[in-house]
Amino acid sequence: MNTGNTVLYIYGEQVGLTGTDMLSTNVDMEVHTVDWYNGGLGDSVTGLIVTPLGEQYFGQPSDVPGNTNDPNGLAVFDFGPFPGNSPELGLILLTNGDRGGGAGGGATQDTEALLFIAP
Repeated sequence: MNTGNTVLYIYGEQVGLTGTDMLSTNVDMEVHTVDWYNGGLGDSVTGLIVTPLGEQYFGQPSDVPGNTNDPNGLAVFDFGPFPGNSPELGLILLTNGDRGGGAGGGATQDTEALLFIAP
C-alpha cells in the first residue's frame, strides 16, 4: 500500500441510517485499529459525533489529478459548525492516490497527507 493513511467509507444503510437521517441525526462514532504486522491494538479515537452531510468544511473538487495546472485550484467551503457535531479542524488532502495501471502515488511519507487547519 505504501502509505500510512487509510480512508474508510461507510454507507448509511450499513449502519442503519436512511435518507431521512441526512442533516438530522447525530451519530456517535469511534474508530479502533489493529496492528496486524506487529500484533495487538493500534490507535483509537473515541467520543466523536457526526451528522451525515453535516460537515463544516467541504473541499471541491474531491479529486485533483496529478500533473494538472488548474488555475481554480482547490476551493474550501466553510458551512460553520453543525449543531451537535464534534469540532472540526480543517481538511486533509491525501496526495498518494492510486491512478491504476502502475500509476500509484509517489508522495513521500512526510507529504502523503497534508492537513489544512482553519484559522
